[in-house]
Amino acid sequence: MFRLISVPYSNNQWVYQWFRSFFRWKVDNAITFHNSKKLPSIRMGEDFIRVEQKSNFSTDYFLKDLEPAEIEKRISWLEQNKHFGLFTCYNTETVDLQGSLLTWWKEFYKDEVIFTLQHKKLWSHFIRYCFFSNINLPYNKIMNNTRNGFDNDYIKSYMITNKVQIVYKEEYWNSFLKQIRILNDDIGSTMKVSALWYEDLSQEYLTEKFETQSAGMNYKSMSRIDYFTYFTKEDMLKMKEVFDKRYDHELQYYGYLNNSNEY
Repeated sequence: MFRLISVPYSNNQWVYQWFRSFFRWKVDNAITFHNSKKLPSIRMGEDFIRVEQKSNFSTDYFLKDLEPAEIEKRISWLEQNKHFGLFTCYNTETVDLQGSLLTWWKEFYKDEVIFTLQHKKLWSHFIRYCFFSNINLPYNKIMNNTRNGFDNDYIKSYMITNKVQIVYKEEYWNSFLKQIRILNDDIGSTMKVSALWYEDLSQEYLTEKFETQSAGMNYKSMSRIDYFTYFTKEDMLKMKEVFDKRYDHELQYYGYLNNSNEY
């Protein structure tokens, strides 16, 4: 089996649609979210019929923003499903996997193929990451509006209403770099990984690769927000300096392109 993981703000929800559709329609013993698929009779010690209307958890981002007690609860639920031969489909971002949870995740899914969604144009991804780090929207707003469909009008309205200033902070760069390293070092070098480069993807390619149609909820398109224009010239120079230096010493070896000279 396989699953998807990415750094935040990779437009992963667009790609995840094909994963969810595959699990929903191609895998009989799968649990997905937001659907009413009925599973067939399954024999587990005693005969019983399990009908999966919807899990008790309401989001595809199953491991997002959890308290320690809730993490243990969800790990237990996933382990129980696996014990009974059930595959649970959910979307994952590197920021979800911190500390012991990353160790558990790698061990739990060590026999599965991990698709890593990545952007070749890493500089553009970094700018987008910094932009949304400034906004600090509640997660349900981020998920519905910035990671699934990019509701540009909502984002702009939120910024005006809350007088949001978009600035560069070193902590944003450190956080972004940490996520890139988790994806490429902690996961990429230790698990069965297959890279999906966002710039190379299309609806036709994903439909053929996963032998299923997407849910059609979201389409690949350019955002109408020009993230670069929100940063001052001084901040852009700082960001370019730290990015170019780290690109030369590390990031280029992961397969990324340096497109910082495009802006």
